[in-house]
Amino acid sequence: MRALGLIGDARAVEPLTAILANLLALPPEDWAVPNRIDYSEDEADQPLWVTCNYALEALAALGNASRSALPTIRRVANEAPARTIRLKAEKCLARIQQGHTE
Repeated sequence: MRALGLIGDARAVEPLTAILANLLALPPEDWAVPNRIDYSEDEADQPLWVTCNYALEALAALGNASRSALPTIRRVANEAPARTIRLKAEKCLARIQQGHTE
């Protein structure tokens, strides 16, 4: 997913948006951390979080091309069961709205 953002091809926006929408459709228990002992919320132990994170990074890297994904990214920012993913989505929204790419 990172490569899709780096390549800069706007055709990646639709599949990345679909990934985020599909993840949001999963029940909250699927977002739970597999092992809560010695867990820090900053760790990327949860595969759904990692997938969400990479999709958001790619969309942010695509910048203005990702504008059609804004409604889904807003949903992630408001509805994702993981606080760290909600925060990542908020940052992604800001980057796209400001037109920043990396």
